[in-house]
Amino acid sequence: MAAPDAATNVKATDGSLINKVTITWTQSAGANIYHVYRDSVDYATLGDVATYDDTVVETGKVYSYQIKAFTDADGAALSTADTGWARSGTFPEQSVMPQNPDDMLKMDHLVAKTSSSPLTTGNLFKFKGKIAIVSLIGTIITGIQAQTTNVKLSVVCDSLDAYDICANKDIVSFAVGSLISITGTAANAAVSTTAVGAMAPGQASIVTLTCITEGYITVTYGAASTGAIVWDLKWEPLSVDASVVAV
Repeated sequence: MAAPDAATNVKATDGSLINKVTITWTQSAGANIYHVYRDSVDYATLGDVATYDDTVVETGKVYSYQIKAFTDADGAALSTADTGWARSGTFPEQSVMPQNPDDMLKMDHLVAKTSSSPLTTGNLFKFKGKIAIVSLIGTIITGIQAQTTNVKLSVVCDSLDAYDICANKDIVSFAVGSLISITGTAANAAVSTTAVGAMAPGQASIVTLTCITEGYITVTYGAASTGAIVWDLKWEPLSVDASVVAV
């Protein structure tokens, strides 16, 4: 029996899950066994499936995953690799306002999204209803390369024009652990601290967002620099249908 083609579309979650990394892939025709490789080591043997949860992880550590497809006797070439990592903590991946208003104050509305290397412009979060941004903080988890790298955050509601929620901030050569925060005033550039372990600059004003169907909080990078940023959004619901999820 001929060896199957290599598995394709290998994806590993980037900090969106707590204490685990989920790896998915597109199965190969004829294959009925899949090996998961982590950091080039044959790590797990699976049956005819297309997903795997890696729960033996060190939170915050980036792992490289590949998949190798097998028939009963023959193995394919290794797939291309994708990196993934797990977060620590107990916050939900998606926060939705409770139906009982008395429960509102009991909830932490936190959601996170990673901009992986190379930094790419796109959507961070999708929201519905009316929400308030209490804080939006970026943490550098892979150092930014030494070239001009402006970053700007915006919101797009109901497919209308983008509205900036901060002006450009150059994050050239920011080291791991550096923090970026919006001020709450659209005309102001994001503020930052490059003192690793320091508190993030505070957000002075709450930003209110509203949409009829759906809206997006987006990030624009002025250059496709190497580096990676985890964006942590703290939000509060201002309508009963409010919700936020990373995209």
